[in-house]
Amino acid sequence: MSVTPRTGNLQIASLYSDALSQPVRLRLTAAAIRTIEHNGGLDAWLNSMAPTKLPADLRRLKRRIDKAAA
Repeated sequence: MSVTPRTGNLQIASLYSDALSQPVRLRLTAAAIRTIEHNGGLDAWLNSMAPTKLPADLRRLKRRIDKAAA
């Protein structure tokens, strides 16, 4: 019997970054998209998250946003 990996309801989403002034395409679950919008958008959500809780691609994006905002 094979085990099917459960990844959730994954969507390709373009979320706008105010700091970068451009949309960023991400592969997110529907719940993650709702959470990001609830917390004030992509930049605010990334700033509230600890880097250790983010995957490598979002850590790189967080650094890019931090540099652009500075």
